[in-house]
Amino acid sequence: MTNRVKLAISVPPDVAEAARAAVTAGEADSVSAYFTEAASLAHRRRADLARIDSVLGKPSPEAIVWAERVLRVPPGDTALERGPVERARRTG
Repeated sequence: MTNRVKLAISVPPDVAEAARAAVTAGEADSVSAYFTEAASLAHRRRADLARIDSVLGKPSPEAIVWAERVLRVPPGDTALERGPVERARRTG
């Protein structure tokens, strides 16, 4: 058995329900497994983006705004790193 650290987290009710529903549907072994997988995916995504940035450099705020417009990313989508994009939108 691998080592585990117990955490207490607070999530919106709809997120908690989605986790419970995934367990009920057999899509996750437990609520803990559901959040472990989500956190692992987020961690891998950040690592992948860091590797891309190290090779190609970070995209400019303008390039991010353009890509979001072309991909029709909804305003306020928190799945993307928003820092430079929000600044670009405020200033231009």
